[in-house]
Amino acid sequence: MRRMPQTAPGRSTVNSNHLPQRPDEGDSVGGTLRATADGIEVDGASEVILLLCGGTSFDSSVPARTSGDAAQLADRVKGIVDAAAAKSWDELLNAHVANFTSFMGRVDFQITPNPSKKNTEDLVKFYSGSQNNKNSADGLFLEELYFHYGRYLEISSSRGARHVPNNLQGIWNNSAHAPWNSDVHTNINVQMNYWPAEQTNLSECHVPFLDFIIDNSTSAAWRKAAQRSGQTKGWTVFTESSIFGGMSTWGSQYCVANAWYCTTFGTTIVHTRQRIPQTCLPRHVEFGRILDATPQKRHACEGRHVGLPQRMVA
Repeated sequence: MRRMPQTAPGRSTVNSNHLPQRPDEGDSVGGTLRATADGIEVDGASEVILLLCGGTSFDSSVPARTSGDAAQLADRVKGIVDAAAAKSWDELLNAHVANFTSFMGRVDFQITPNPSKKNTEDLVKFYSGSQNNKNSADGLFLEELYFHYGRYLEISSSRGARHVPNNLQGIWNNSAHAPWNSDVHTNINVQMNYWPAEQTNLSECHVPFLDFIIDNSTSAAWRKAAQRSGQTKGWTVFTESSIFGGMSTWGSQYCVANAWYCTTFGTTIVHTRQRIPQTCLPRHVEFGRILDATPQKRHACEGRHVGLPQRMVA
């Protein structure tokens, strides 16, 4: 794997034929559109473009975790849709492709020279068939595809100014009652979500998770979790947590997630060579106090606490 500069296009394994296409030039769009009690009806058109936008009043900077009102949110969403509607299909598509490629193209990773001709479902079945299949050109391509797929998931679900990390189902959750409440699961899942971030040149995608940690490490719920696990200072978070600062007590015996949460700041420093903000230091100090006070927790962390050299502090 070769880490590319952030502006380098790199190799893309995406087949452009899968991108949505407009009708050929000269084809009529036409048609009529009307709203009814049952929905929206379009008659006689050769093409329909739907512009969808979602918004939220979530605000991690305030204890209530929400700010503004419904009218303000509606105005903000409408402004985004109106701005998109003012652009042509080609402008929207080209902007999307350019934006996504600016992230996907930062890494050049190839373990087989040619893409497989099998579709994904057949490729997975083939790969599972035998060890020889795994070592074949098609098998190696599936492993390469999984690498790119992991980066695609990261890029698609962890960007933007809001301090919201991706969770168990991410933006693909399709249920109001998702498994494990579609939470931020700290015993392995959120770690798996963010392992590829810095190592595959997606530092911006790491930022929402880091901001989530900074916001909640001062929350009453995370401090209460430390007290529940026998500490008088600092913070921790149990297995099931949410962006609202709360958590369940299930898995409360697993109270060393703060160790990995702190080391992930160290990972950012190593890969970006950026100084860590002074505001982050208390989180590391308080985490260190918990380990110092509790030898078994030090052992559980396997000595992997990453210290922050003074020269790396802003």
